[in-house]
Amino acid sequence: MADRCSSNGSSREPIFATDRGAIHRCSCCGALHVRLGSALLTIPPTALDALQQALVALDGDPVERWLGGRRQLHIGESGVSIVLTPDDIADALRLVAGAELFLSLNAA
Repeated sequence: MADRCSSNGSSREPIFATDRGAIHRCSCCGALHVRLGSALLTIPPTALDALQQALVALDGDPVERWLGGRRQLHIGESGVSIVLTPDDIADALRLVAGAELFLSLNAA
């Protein structure tokens, strides 16, 4: 995906943003650039639902089981994870829900 795209971000269309994150769509390949805090993920649009499901699963886990008040969000089979607080997860859920709504309204 990323090899065909401009590395300077000029081809990124803003989709949705919150105080702690943003989602942009690449106008040349359609990939979504998801910023959660300081982490940046590039995913296909079809993976947005999987990201939301992973966040919902973390959100439902009792905070008492969290190590130091934080949880790791594992990104598929990549071996990559992001450390998130409960507030980070709540914001990421709003971010993904807003982006999904925007994309579904613009698909019609």
